[in-house]
Amino acid sequence: MKVSKIFSLIFALTLCANQAFCDDSAVVAHGSKIKYPVMWKFTESTPKHIENQKILVRYVVDFDARGGEYAIINTTTGEYIDRAQIFSKQYYPYNFGNISRLFAYAAGLHSGAIKADEIAFNQENTEKFDRVSKEAIDELLKILGIREYNSAEEMLYAYTTLIKNEDNYLTESQLVALKTAISQNVEKGKAKQAKVEGVKVSGLGATNKKNKNPNLALSVFIGEFEKDGQNYAILTILDEPMPRKSTYGFNSAGWNAVPMARDLIESMTKEKDKTPSAVLNKKLLERAINNYSANGGAFIIVDMETREIIEKEFIDFDENYIFSSSSFYMLYLNTVGLNTGVLNENNMWFDDTPLDFASWFKLQDRKRVLKELNMSFAPYFRYPLSDHLKTYMNVISNKNKLLTDSQQEALRNEFSRDEIIGNDQNIKFYGLLSQTVKKYEKKGTINMFIGSFVFNGKEYGLAVLLDSPQGIRGEDKSYKGRYNVLPIAEEIIENFAGI
Repeated sequence: MKVSKIFSLIFALTLCANQAFCDDSAVVAHGSKIKYPVMWKFTESTPKHIENQKILVRYVVDFDARGGEYAIINTTTGEYIDRAQIFSKQYYPYNFGNISRLFAYAAGLHSGAIKADEIAFNQENTEKFDRVSKEAIDELLKILGIREYNSAEEMLYAYTTLIKNEDNYLTESQLVALKTAISQNVEKGKAKQAKVEGVKVSGLGATNKKNKNPNLALSVFIGEFEKDGQNYAILTILDEPMPRKSTYGFNSAGWNAVPMARDLIESMTKEKDKTPSAVLNKKLLERAINNYSANGGAFIIVDMETREIIEKEFIDFDENYIFSSSSFYMLYLNTVGLNTGVLNENNMWFDDTPLDFASWFKLQDRKRVLKELNMSFAPYFRYPLSDHLKTYMNVISNKNKLLTDSQQEALRNEFSRDEIIGNDQNIKFYGLLSQTVKKYEKKGTINMFIGSFVFNGKEYGLAVLLDSPQGIRGEDKSYKGRYNVLPIAEEIIENFAGI
């Protein structure tokens, strides 16, 4: 599964909210099925499950992975606290890398082949493992109930069984030495991106190169954390995560499965981040530019009533760059058509033929509506991003009563995105997507989402832009705004609303 449709995936979460298993026949969003088979397994044991699942979706999308999953269990009761899985076909995590070393260390401690002071997961030297007999390792694997290939459940329970040491396989001092080494691996080792301030975290990251192909890997983090005096084991997996500019071209676990574990642990242990929305949204935009290898990006949030700019960020994109947008030209022409009666609420026109559509209306009517909306005439609306947002707000706010109430509502409904983006709160938002070829350039596009949303009884205008985002593996049209600026817009709204 080559997942790039984050919006569709999040919609799937809500669509399948009360099911234990969903297949691709149920996953539909915005009138089209997901191209690749998508199957979900998840529980709803914790109020954090929606937030956690969004973290999984984000990592699968950001790293263009074929799939992924996470699982969290209470080590005392053995019960699943939360889990979710996205996959196109069942895959089996391997016992490899540091996870193999974990079992080899434990078997070596038990047999006496390895001393407590020799345990270190940061060292690449494997000579000490040669002292551990195959019989000793096989004995431990039999006790833990695992084989060469194992499901995520088997791996997590094997880790938990070993760390709990209920059968006294290790002496107390040996267990302390093993746990200390695992903890140090997060504190200052290769899994340090799993560190969470104020939370005790231990764990190991591991990467398996499929068929010795460095670009195809299965990355894993397995470990534990404490919350409210309880101990929890956590496993995260990404199937074939791709290298990214933000990861310096690496796709090993330390760059993806490990930080995903950190975000999940933060979700489970922390109150909602009180960081100002503008700071979170700037980081979000920076992440999107990196992950989509875009030249730059921008967003603007405006109070619809006062037109005051609430948040604004431009990164490597000229704020005064002039570009056109046929989508917003079509919005204006539909306003003309509704106002003059040429169109009614049931036959609005948003096809990509704006010049042909313009011929439907008299020039004087077009000029009159332009004047009422306080808009200068420019073919295809050649404006900076802020003026495109102003155009949208002038139409949708309907202050000059160019439209009847029912016409205005019909226009909003034409491009509504009535999605659930919080745990228990609906935020209704509307918008238009536009993809514009950059002027005088043979390559590159400007992808833009402009819309509005209502939060706490107030309406806000929102513009989001990415300059020349790159496509996603396996999705020929994934460079379009539906796959990048649209999910970014949703996350910006979510940060703004603090949910």
